[in-house]
Order: sequence, then structure tokens, then C-alpha cells
Amino acid sequence: MATTGDTLVMPDGTSFRLVRAASDTAGELVEFEISFPAGAPSVPPHVHPFQEEEWHVVSGTLSGYLDGDWQTFGPGETVRIPAGRAHAPANRSRETLVVRDLHRPALDFQEYIEKLHRLAHEGKIASPRQPRTLIYFGMLWHEHRRMQYASSRPLRAVVPVLAGLGRLLRLRTD
Repeated sequence: MATTGDTLVMPDGTSFRLVRAASDTAGELVEFEISFPAGAPSVPPHVHPFQEEEWHVVSGTLSGYLDGDWQTFGPGETVRIPAGRAHAPANRSRETLVVRDLHRPALDFQEYIEKLHRLAHEGKIASPRQPRTLIYFGMLWHEHRRMQYASSRPLRAVVPVLAGLGRLLRLRTD
């Protein structure tokens, strides 16, 4: 399990430095400092049904998807996303974007990021264009569906299919 100060790196170079681990806050929140390199792919718009999320822009320009609309935020700005609101962070600029990201309560968000990091480190996920990567993402989203789910109905319908395919192929995320 990752502890405060650890950095988890994804295949695209995005890094998650753990500022406050869920275990340090008795599950009240988990806080990461996320560094998105220029051109890093965005996570699909999604919903956290039981968590608030906050983005604090440290440096760079954040493109934030909020309920169907893309907005731009700069250094010093904070975005609060209530539970149940569709959202996605993205770096559409040519510079590195650094964002403090808080999830309140922590639930299993830290575990989800740790699994992504481990699967990337093991070479099981790489490019989102690879079918195997998509299957693993589907498996993770299905496993953590109480914490987050895709806001698009078609993607929500595909996630359990990908998770089932992963089980048939005997892929594991643990």
C-alpha cells in the first residue's frame, strides 16, 4: 500500500504524488498532487456518486469537463465537484499541468490509483489503443463502480462486458 510521499506513475507519464494517504486521514479524504504531461490523455468523463472531488490548480492550465461543458482553469483556481456530477480533468496545453486532487471521503480511490500504477509497472496496461489495456480498464472500473462510473451510457454498458472478457481471459487486477 502506498504511503504519504510516494509517487505513482502511469504509462503516459502522469504522476500521482500522495500528499495525504487515506490511512492518514482515517478515510476522511485522500489527496494527490497530479502532474499531467503535455498531451496526456484524459480519463473519460465520470461520476463519483458518494465523493466530492476538488481540483486546485498549482501550475499550468486545467481543462475541466463539468456536466457536458469544457472549462479552463489557471494557477490558484479551485474547482469543487459535488458527488454525482459528471467531470473529467485534462491537460490540453503544451505545458505540464500540476493539480492538487482531493477525494472526500477517500473510499477506494487510492486503491484504484495504486492498481493502475501496479498494472502499468507490470506492463499489463500501456496505450489506451491496445485491447488488453481497455480490458484492464474495464475490469478496474467494474471493480470500483461504487466509487466511480462512466457518465456516458454506452461506456457504462461496455464496462461489464470488458470485465467479463477479462475474467474469461483469466486476467487479474490484484
